Amino acid sequence: MHEINTSTFQVRQYECDALGHLNNANYLRYMQESTLDALASVGCDLARLLALGCAWRSRNIYIEYLRPLEFGDVVRVNTWIMEMSSDFVVWAYEFFKDGSDEAFAVAQMEFIFVDVTNDQEVPIPIEIRKDLISLERSEQLANRQSFPPASPLPLGAFSMAWRVEWRDVDSGQRLNSAAYLDYLLDFVLRAAADCGWSHELSLNKGLLWVVRRQWLNILQHATLEDELLFTTWISDFKRSTVTRQYAVHLVKDDILMAEARTLWVAIDPESGRPMRIPEEWKQDFAPQISIS
Repeated sequence: MHEINTSTFQVRQYECDALGHLNNANYLRYMQESTLDALASVGCDLARLLALGCAWRSRNIYIEYLRPLEFGDVVRVNTWIMEMSSDFVVWAYEFFKDGSDEAFAVAQMEFIFVDVTNDQEVPIPIEIRKDLISLERSEQLANRQSFPPASPLPLGAFSMAWRVEWRDVDSGQRLNSAAYLDYLLDFVLRAAADCGWSHELSLNKGLLWVVRRQWLNILQHATLEDELLFTTWISDFKRSTVTRQYAVHLVKDDILMAEARTLWVAIDPESGRPMRIPEEWKQDFAPQISIS
């Protein structure tokens, strides 16, 4: 029988951001937990994986935030497998607030299987794939999202070094994927401040930014104490939206570790509706804007 696994979470106060909304990275943490729940439901829990000397590693992540979740909300996360091969599994997710049939977010996450002794990718064992079949949907409830192409790097792209800390690594001793999203948000706030637009100044000028879509492609997993160089620039400038592009390199040998894209929407704080991006903002951020 092919079923959708459902996990339930209650939004905690410490999971919310300064706007009172569930922090963007915590959607990904809910996705991680709901995936573990789904795996355990078919006998593929962490203990079994450790006995095999293997682990799952997330690689390609997409989240679309449709409406905000807030403190106290009871959230249902539906999880199922939308695509599976001998090399990877793609999970799909839908977020619902209890009492509502409208999706508050939709997401996808691709996993590969690795040998924990050397962290090298290996084929997914046949016995694991057989157990996962019950979580695979024969009908497609969502189309797989591809990672957007890169735009040219402008001369004014903003860069900053970041060191992986203990609080951000998972039990596999790798930088947790959700921590990447925390890093990206902190980093883009600094990139905005570098152009003279702190979060406080934006609010004073009647401009609020919210994330609508997030893509993260992890090429190699960082480990504790790794020094990472984050670089960001702007592309696809439209009336009310911009796309932030990111490249993350390992400082010591310039290896590309991850890439990301974030679609930001300019919001009028009073009405809560999308607004035209001020010309003043465009002028101040011009050095970071890619010219295709």
